[in-house]
Amino acid sequence: MPKKNAILKKVKKHQVVVIRAETGSGKSTQLTQYIWREQNVSQNGLIVCTQPRKIAAVSLAKHVSTQVGCALGDIVGYQVGITNKKSSNTAILYVTDFTMLKMMVNKDLNDISCIIVDEAHERTVYTDLLLGMIKSCLNIRPDLKLIITSATIDTTVFKNYFQIGDEAIMEVSGRTFPIEDIWLDQDIVLGWDYFKKNH
Repeated sequence: MPKKNAILKKVKKHQVVVIRAETGSGKSTQLTQYIWREQNVSQNGLIVCTQPRKIAAVSLAKHVSTQVGCALGDIVGYQVGITNKKSSNTAILYVTDFTMLKMMVNKDLNDISCIIVDEAHERTVYTDLLLGMIKSCLNIRPDLKLIITSATIDTTVFKNYFQIGDEAIMEVSGRTFPIEDIWLDQDIVLGWDYFKKNH
């Protein structure tokens, strides 16, 4: 993910950070790892990354555990509904928005240091409720970090809701790859047309 140092600098400085990052930039896989490795941010507890869907939470946990080099459920785990793969060693936890809501009931989230609300543009009922509950929690947990990410997020909406300045908002571009044009030989094209007509 580009701009790693700039992102970490903003997260250290601001309690709430909004990141609009293009698809393929690594916002769902790399950001959690950056925060985990940055002791000044993650030393106080778990890093939780929310996803709108169960399959996304599970798939990301599997992928990131491979990148970190640990067994699923060790440093990187997931919790979706009543299903979970985590342990006392878990530092990065992928959950659904609904699961995060249940985790917040009657808790001040003392065991969590950073919450990343991913794909925030989808604005499900659970996401909106979650953001409202987190906002009320931020006042009593000044050490708690909130990062809101999406590829197509309207940053103004979240800027106004959380009353943050432009310096707490960031744009991150995706990774680009060179494209090479390869043209088929005319004989191959004609042969394929013949095959389609006769089979």
